[in-house]
Amino acid sequence: MKRLSIILLILVFVSLLILKTLQDRGAGQIAETSTENINGTNKVRPIPVPKYNSNGAFILGSRVPAESVSISQEQIEKEKESRATQLYQDLFTISANSTTLSQSQTEAVYRHARELADTGSLGLRAIGSLLQSTNSVRLTTTPGSTGLPTLRTLLIDSLGQMLGVEVVTLQRSLLKSTSDPLEIAMLGRNIDRQAPGEFGEELVMAASRQIDHFSSNPTAADVSSLFKILEKQITPETVTKVTPRMDQWQYYSAMALGYAPEGSGFSALVSKALAGGGSVGEKAFAWQMVGQTAMRSSVSSQSFMDTVGKGAVPDAAWPKIAEGIAGEQFSFAAPVTDPSPYAQKPGLKTYHIEDGNQNYYSLPAGTLSIDEIRGRLQMINQLLATGGSPAEIQALEAARNSLNQMQPRSAGN
Repeated sequence: MKRLSIILLILVFVSLLILKTLQDRGAGQIAETSTENINGTNKVRPIPVPKYNSNGAFILGSRVPAESVSISQEQIEKEKESRATQLYQDLFTISANSTTLSQSQTEAVYRHARELADTGSLGLRAIGSLLQSTNSVRLTTTPGSTGLPTLRTLLIDSLGQMLGVEVVTLQRSLLKSTSDPLEIAMLGRNIDRQAPGEFGEELVMAASRQIDHFSSNPTAADVSSLFKILEKQITPETVTKVTPRMDQWQYYSAMALGYAPEGSGFSALVSKALAGGGSVGEKAFAWQMVGQTAMRSSVSSQSFMDTVGKGAVPDAAWPKIAEGIAGEQFSFAAPVTDPSPYAQKPGLKTYHIEDGNQNYYSLPAGTLSIDEIRGRLQMINQLLATGGSPAEIQALEAARNSLNQMQPRSAGN
C-alpha cells in the first residue's frame, strides 16, 4: 500500500510538470492575437511574444516583423484604390455607352456614386475626372430618390456629401466650366454649405453669366435655380445684376429683388410696378412683392410709407399689396436644390408663366411669430389712419382680419 501511494505521488508530480511545460509553451506562441482582413473576411492570427536566448539575444521569428504590419496597411490602401478605380471605370463606361439609364441601372449608379464619395481623396479625383468627361446621361427617377435628372447632377450631389478644401476648390472650378443652370445651382448650394459666406460673389457672377447667356432666348431653359442663387447671395452692391433682367424674367427678378438686404431692391420693385408697359399680371405681381418686401426691413417699410404718402399707389394695386403685407410668400420652384416646398403643405399654389418659362409657388403665412404679426398689424393701422381710397381701406381691413385670425408660431419653432 505504501509503495502504491509513492507511485501515485510520482505520477501526480509528473503530470503537473507536463501541464506546466505545456502552459509555458502555449503562452509563448499565442500570448497575443491580431485581426486581419483577408479577402473581405476578418481572421484572427497569433502574434508570438518576443523571446530571447540565455545571452539576451533576440530569437528571430519570435515576433511578427514591423514590415508585416506596414504591408498589411499598404494592402488596405491598395484595395481601396482598386475599388475606387473599378467604380470610376464602371461609371465612365456607362456614361460613354448610354444616353438614358433604366431604373435598375440608375439604382446601380446611385450606389456607385455614393460609394465613390466615401473613398475620400481617391473618390474626389475620380468624380472630378468623370465630370470633366461625362455626358449628360439621363437617369430614371426611382422611389425614394432625390429626383436627380442626370449622372452629372448625381456626381455633383455626391460632392455635396464630402468635406475639405479640395472639394470646394474642385467645385469652384466646375462652376466656371458648366453652363447648365441646375448644375450651377447645385454647385452653389454645395459651396455655400461647405464654406458659408466665403464665395458669395463668385456664385453671383456664375449665375449672372448664365442668365445673360439665356437672355436672348428666355424660354430655352428654366433659370429659376440661377435666380435662387441671386436671391440668397444678393447684396446692395449686386442688385444691379438683377434689374437689367426685369424685362425677360419679370416674376423671377421681382422675387430676387424682394429678398435684397436693407431694402436695396425696393425702389427697383416700385419703379417696375409704376413703369409703363408690361401686362396686368406682371404689374400686380410687382405690387404684391412690394407688400411682401415692405415688411422685411425698417428701410423698406419707410420707403413704402413714403411711396403711399405721395399717392403713387393705384387703387388696383391695393388687393395685391395687402396680400403681401398679410404674409403670403412667393418663391422659386427649384425642386432638386430645394425640394421642401413641394411637400404637401396647406395652401400651396404653383404657377407657370410661359413668357420666360417662369415657375414659382406661393404659401400663405402660417409661420409668423407673434412679433411679426404685431408688426404687420401696426403698419396696416398706420395706413388706415391716413385715410385712403375705399379700395385701399377694403384691402387693408381684409389683411387685418386675416392676421387677427392667424395662429402665431411658438417662440421655440
